[in-house]
Amino acid sequence: MERWLGMGLIGLVLLIGACGGDNDNGADELSLNEYFSRLQALADEVRSRADGLAEPVSFDDDVAGVFNQSLDIFRDFLNDVRELNPPSEAQSAHEALVSALDHFIDANEDLVGQLEDASTEAESQAIFENVPAEAEGAPIGSACADLQQIATDNNISVNLDCGSDNE
Repeated sequence: MERWLGMGLIGLVLLIGACGGDNDNGADELSLNEYFSRLQALADEVRSRADGLAEPVSFDDDVAGVFNQSLDIFRDFLNDVRELNPPSEAQSAHEALVSALDHFIDANEDLVGQLEDASTEAESQAIFENVPAEAEGAPIGSACADLQQIATDNNISVNLDCGSDNE
């Protein structure tokens, strides 16, 4: 149970550390420091919310329900980061992350649908053995790492926890 649940939650770990969004609402562009400060605060909030999720320990637990709760956190996070207006130096990486998050959420919504239809633990395990790459969050980690590199290159102290050694 831990193995297949962990596979599906890999994306959650990456997403919690990642940040991004796009904004066309006409708000003032943030400075690079302000952008990363707000990004860090949003990531910290997501970590806190995710820490409060119960992890199912058996098939009898509501695995799909836990994934839905996780997706609610992702949706809120994505909506919040879309409110940010990144500076030009971070715009491309910011947009890449928003796109990756959108694909991640869509793929995991499909995964939840499959889990809801599974009637046995074996069916659920088979679903987790064939998780699409989008549901695992690799593009999120890459976009997060790009944002972390921008912060590092500009001597901005944040730790987006992109699943790598970036500080």
